[in-house]
Amino acid sequence: MIKILVLIFILSTQSVFGTEDYEINKRGIVMLDLKNAIITKLCKRGGGQGSDFPSIKMNLPSYKSDNGTGIEIHPEDVNKEQKWYWKTSKALSRNASTCAYQFRNNKPLKSCDKIYNWIDKVIINDKIKPHGVKSFPYYGNIKYDGSSFNFFYFIGMEISNSYSIALQALFPNNEDLKLEKIKQYDMWLGKRLDYYNEMYNLQVKQGKSRAQNHLVALELANMSLALLANDKRRFKKSIEQWKTTLDSINPDGSFPEEAIRGDWAINYTSKTITGLLRMVRIMKVQGYDLLSNDTYYKKYKKSIKFLTKSISNNDNIFKYAKKNYRAYSKNYKEQDSSALPKTLRLLVLNAFLQNNPNMYKNLLTLEIDKRACTVEKRKKIRGFGNEKNLCDKIEKPLSYSKIMNSIKYHQYLQPTWSGQLCFYEFESKWEKNLIELKTNKLISSNQAPKTALQKAKSTCTDLGFTPKTEKHGDCVMKMIDR
Repeated sequence: MIKILVLIFILSTQSVFGTEDYEINKRGIVMLDLKNAIITKLCKRGGGQGSDFPSIKMNLPSYKSDNGTGIEIHPEDVNKEQKWYWKTSKALSRNASTCAYQFRNNKPLKSCDKIYNWIDKVIINDKIKPHGVKSFPYYGNIKYDGSSFNFFYFIGMEISNSYSIALQALFPNNEDLKLEKIKQYDMWLGKRLDYYNEMYNLQVKQGKSRAQNHLVALELANMSLALLANDKRRFKKSIEQWKTTLDSINPDGSFPEEAIRGDWAINYTSKTITGLLRMVRIMKVQGYDLLSNDTYYKKYKKSIKFLTKSISNNDNIFKYAKKNYRAYSKNYKEQDSSALPKTLRLLVLNAFLQNNPNMYKNLLTLEIDKRACTVEKRKKIRGFGNEKNLCDKIEKPLSYSKIMNSIKYHQYLQPTWSGQLCFYEFESKWEKNLIELKTNKLISSNQAPKTALQKAKSTCTDLGFTPKTEKHGDCVMKMIDR
């Protein structure tokens, strides 16, 4: 009998999270089912400044790390490459959102054409090859190259998602043409992703962990291409990354590979969780809920709790961050808060994907560690675009609502690995508050977080001491000391 029960348990576990159970239900769709999604004016803004694609005259990247080839890497080249990818990612993302708006509002599909024409040129000219690869098929030695991740990190997912939206808009009734274009695209991107897949496979064989943000980003790119090209093998492989990443967490919810990253420990934790959330979103579009598995949902909740606790009190992550593994600076006690608004927007996406308005309501009053504004200047809170060092504008003590209310276009802040936020915003009525109202107006006086002094005064009054008397004052001081 016991054996039967064990067998049933094993089978049930496999049925919940066995990759064999997942099928591609909506071919050609990544994050947005254009015909059925709710698209509003928030998406319209994307086609403005920053929507032009950078030049594709040269093959990027144009350099390679020194991995035994003797080719020297120059910091200025790294910076140049990253800027190119960032501009490309921004152009893809913004045009995709505007394309969706144009299609649903019967406007000229200018942004859709921009995506389509740019990607078409890239494919035809076989642009953006991995480092050291002149042509495919590639028969040379594949070695890990730390700078290679720029491709799949910045645009690996975004390029497939944007192309999916453009094709849905431009050819809504021409499946044959869409399939032809997707086939060409698959041949172009598939070769590149397979190269990077092998590169990381070699790394894993050398003892490196698969549970880290690079692999999450890479599998997001694989998953996005799989859905566009109906590649079941690539699709099912990418789902495994969700499990692999969550299986790696420590008992307190921290990610071993990210929490040790010195002054960027919180940021790297945020990146990994964002990638997992993107997978949740993509799978929901396909009709699956990755959060329905109780085992993995508990692990996921732990990771969110650890991140939230670390944002409120940086001390929570210091025991890991002090290892300073590949840190940007050795001062792990000064967590880089420049990207904090993006991390906070991640928590909004978490609330949305769980359809939990109370979680969002609690987020509005989330207290933020004051050190986010006492760190050195380059690490202080930044806003949207050119809005730098917002700390002088934010009323203290720091909270989610105060930070977001200080940023002019906070609703457009992109968490890591793209996926336009406007695709999320209006699929839930409660989330609409983010756009229509100033966040500080959503908080009544009795909802606002109490300071330590306010809490002490309230407690002493409840104990029977008359406010503004000497005994009440003594009580307050004792409470604060405690």
